[in-house]
This record gives sequence, C-alpha cells and structure tokens, in this order.
Amino acid sequence: MGMLHKETLVYQESESDYDLSIDITSDQKFLIIKSGNYSENKILFIDLANTDSVVKVLLNVKPNVLNDIDHSGN
Repeated sequence: MGMLHKETLVYQESESDYDLSIDITSDQKFLIIKSGNYSENKILFIDLANTDSVVKVLLNVKPNVLNDIDHSGN
C-alpha cells in the first residue's frame, strides 16, 4: 500500500495572467517551478535533498524572455 503525503502549498502566484508548471530536474535533486505567460517567465526552485528548503528565485522575469533550466549531476 502506498504512503499518504500531506499536501503543502509551496508557492502561490499573484499574477492572474501567469500559468504555473512544475518539474523535477533530470537528476531528481530540485523541484522547478515555472511561472509566466506566453512572452515571459520566472523560474524558482526547491532543493529536494533539504527538508527545510524554501522556494528560491533562480531567474526573475525579464520582458520578452522565456527561461528554461535543468540540472544534471553536481
């Protein structure tokens, strides 16, 4: 039988025209949160190895720039 996990809100976007997506990096060390629209976005992350980790901004919004990120290895 699978384990039940408590749901925890880690990020809430204040921009109503932004969509959110989440992903895990290739090495499964970081949870990536992408928030943005068709022309700009920001990337946030959580260190999955650290249970006390908080959401940190990696790349902030720049007009007309769409960011993407991955992590593999150290």
